[in-house]
Amino acid sequence: MESLSSWSNPGLDTLFLALASAIEISFFCGAVVFCQTHYQKICLSLHKCVGRLSAWLRQCGSDEDTKLVTEVRRLQLRMAHTFLNVLAGIGNGITLIYQSNIWRQRQRWMPTEFILFMLPISAYATLHLFCPNQVVTRRTVNFCYGLGMTCGILALSPLGSPALASGNLSLSLAYTAFFRLPSVTLATRTSLVLFLNLLSLVLTLMRAFSEGFPRNLNAGTPLWVEGLSCVVVTLISISLQQWLRGAASQRLHNQKVKAELSAATSLLRLTCDAVIELGEDLKLTSHSSELAAVLLRDRPGASLEGVPLTDFMPPAEAARAAEILGRGEVDGTISANVFHTRLVDTYSSRFRTEVFQVRYSKIDGGVRHLIGLRDFTDQLSLAGRNATDEIPEPSSRSSRQRHPQDASESPPQLTLLELNLQDMVVNSASASLTQMVGRSLEEVFTSDGVELFRNAKRELAALEEQEALHETTLYFGSLGLRLGDSESVQISGTMEPIWSRKEGLRLVLCFQMSPASTGSAMPERTAAAAAAIPAMSAPQEPLRTPIAL
Repeated sequence: MESLSSWSNPGLDTLFLALASAIEISFFCGAVVFCQTHYQKICLSLHKCVGRLSAWLRQCGSDEDTKLVTEVRRLQLRMAHTFLNVLAGIGNGITLIYQSNIWRQRQRWMPTEFILFMLPISAYATLHLFCPNQVVTRRTVNFCYGLGMTCGILALSPLGSPALASGNLSLSLAYTAFFRLPSVTLATRTSLVLFLNLLSLVLTLMRAFSEGFPRNLNAGTPLWVEGLSCVVVTLISISLQQWLRGAASQRLHNQKVKAELSAATSLLRLTCDAVIELGEDLKLTSHSSELAAVLLRDRPGASLEGVPLTDFMPPAEAARAAEILGRGEVDGTISANVFHTRLVDTYSSRFRTEVFQVRYSKIDGGVRHLIGLRDFTDQLSLAGRNATDEIPEPSSRSSRQRHPQDASESPPQLTLLELNLQDMVVNSASASLTQMVGRSLEEVFTSDGVELFRNAKRELAALEEQEALHETTLYFGSLGLRLGDSESVQISGTMEPIWSRKEGLRLVLCFQMSPASTGSAMPERTAAAAAAIPAMSAPQEPLRTPIAL
């Protein structure tokens, strides 16, 4: 190696000193100006660094959350198993190359003493291939790291390597790349990494002074490399532990969110007719057979995936529903909401719907809406006045909430209407509605109601051909019944199909109507969709089936 005097160049030394001095003066001036300009930010950053260091030191000396520690250890064990598998291949490969050089009597690129001290590392990694769960556990993983570092310290000592000035640097770099850096995945505590690397640095420092440092500057190069390796390895260990802690926290958080969503989904399925998931654009993320059945759209090949939920609402309510669904910001937490609206099925029949919303964010930051839909046309609202936008309850509910002074009013009466679906006229009626006998359905019902019966006629005829007519009872809600030129009432009840040889298919409507309702005018609403249920089932809990009404 060339002496120090042979590296000097008097002709360039002056130029170097001038340029370096100019750069250093500029740096000093710039640093002063920067500190004056950003004094508050620098103080705040230093305060944060001190706070983080203090928090990290407190965590090292205190009992941490058991679940978090367990998850961190689980992740680190996975990394340790992977590292030892790779280490077994690399270690045995290097050993095989060294054996080949011995057999061929070629020049060796490391002392035999050095590789002998490294053999226990390869042996331990090879043993891990046969019994990984016994070799590496939560209790033995730190022992594995200590064993490897001890072998490395001995290999870099005078027992296993030449003098620092005669080739020790290449051996130190090889050991650092081979084991020292990647082995931080084995150590569960940064304090252990710091201690063993400081021990290696101290031993190297003692050896450098024993070999003539600082007079012999060639012995100092491995010393500086050793110090730099100590700092880098410690920083990598700290970063790895912080990353593992963050990954474990995120995983536990995801498990918690998943459990909460699973519980919310189970609860919604118990109380709602359909449970769906919407994307940030309020479109269905997947097809829902439940919603298809509610909307009478469950035909083969039909899919609701990618369809906005607002497409199933009246135009007047779609914008309001979209505003309610998109309300609020998601900051990683789960928020819930409930509101009332109306849905429109495939035959333009409208029914009152309670919408339960659970809004959450995914790992990638995307927003999702878990939606529960409940038809409460003739039922009580579960949310009541807690709903964001409450729709008045039906008359059946209000009748149950009347004041005591209204108890003297007449109770609702059971009313019957017999419809001739062949001629689309009213055949017969209860005494309170005898004026409707003989009238066409266009005069008796609203336009949506007439369309309802036309569709029912086709569907019931198909059921009659299948000899399934006797098993069918239809349920309807919010059907508009005309009481005059500008008056109508909303009726709900059941429809029983009957067959006559002379008049063919007929339909008997059975519903309740208060005697005073004939004198009250109500806004005209659209007819709710009918749903097929078993003939002996109670009409209060109908089952909606795909009958075109």
